[in-house]
Amino acid sequence: MVYRTAVKVGVIFQDSKNKTRAREFIRFMLDEENLGPYVEGALGRWFPVTKAGQKSCFWQSDKHRKAVYDQFTAGTLPFEFTKNYKFTILNNENVWAKAMNRVVSEKVPVDKAVDEIIVRIKQVAGN
Repeated sequence: MVYRTAVKVGVIFQDSKNKTRAREFIRFMLDEENLGPYVEGALGRWFPVTKAGQKSCFWQSDKHRKAVYDQFTAGTLPFEFTKNYKFTILNNENVWAKAMNRVVSEKVPVDKAVDEIIVRIKQVAGN
């Protein structure tokens, strides 16, 4: 099974009052000496994005963290919204669950529910 993964990002807004300090902070956080302890301090809630962080013995010293390590190093896929923000709109509308509900609870034929969801996806995608 290939697991989905989300990558947390930092942003500096265009109208930020102190972009220089914001960039300094991001550089500080991305320094392995700071990022490693931050990630490990979450006790396995986050997985490191750097090769050095992934090689830390922290990920091998506990069977639960080892399971996380094995999951991530076996390969993951990003969520679709990382490729196109419009997936977020569809996720927020819960379109897939609504289609399933139409089939299961409302006894709508599967092909009709699928056609409905395709119409909505095309509306959001702008096609």
